[in-house]
Amino acid sequence: MAAERWLHPLGLLSGPAAFRAIGEGQALPLQGGDLAFSLARLVEDGREVATLPVAALPEDWGDEIEAVTARPAPFAGLVSPRPLVMGILNITPDSFSDGGQHFDASAAIAAGHAMLEAGADILDIGGESTRPGAQPVSPDEEIARVMPVLRELAKSAPVSIDTRHAATMQAALDAGAEIVNDVTALRHDPAAVDFLARTQTPIVLMHMPGTDPREMQAKADYADVVLEVARFLRDRVATLEALGIARG
Repeated sequence: MAAERWLHPLGLLSGPAAFRAIGEGQALPLQGGDLAFSLARLVEDGREVATLPVAALPEDWGDEIEAVTARPAPFAGLVSPRPLVMGILNITPDSFSDGGQHFDASAAIAAGHAMLEAGADILDIGGESTRPGAQPVSPDEEIARVMPVLRELAKSAPVSIDTRHAATMQAALDAGAEIVNDVTALRHDPAAVDFLARTQTPIVLMHMPGTDPREMQAKADYADVVLEVARFLRDRVATLEALGIARG
């Protein structure tokens, strides 16, 4: 059985320092972009093997090096030489970041336009708080909250719908959303997997312990949070690909 290997980029560089270090063989590009990393933590079967300068990385770690240096395919048809910026709008009274600030539709729409003027590339709109301890919201209530805002802002920018519910996903896509963002990585609503396998809508998978915000803190127990989140997302992508949802 092949070993489970992870390469964790460290020693990040940007700007002229990144280009200079890459040219001198002292750094590698991060995901083919303008950032670079000069060190790497090597993990094999859950055990840290070494932290090395990139110039000293073993040749047999080539696949792991490629995974963190190659430029990823464009997501949702969005092509940019820089990282894309997502503006977050929570149409809720109780989200942990902007809860209550954008609960009024007109305030949310104005905030969305302000984000676009400030440089946001995508607007992510949600109608159910998933902060630790949050109470669930029905799909009907969630749809009623987000639709006026989503319909208006989808005229000006790509919109992502932040939801766990298949019914909300479908309503949002019908109203102009182009991306689905699910904090449970499509584990909450079984109908969501079938729906998205049919539509092949671009999806953002998130990590959370369990699928219920009321219980998530009790399940947040990690020996190595970076490794465990990376493993979760890798395995979830593989599962969804097997269920008919294409990657990229």
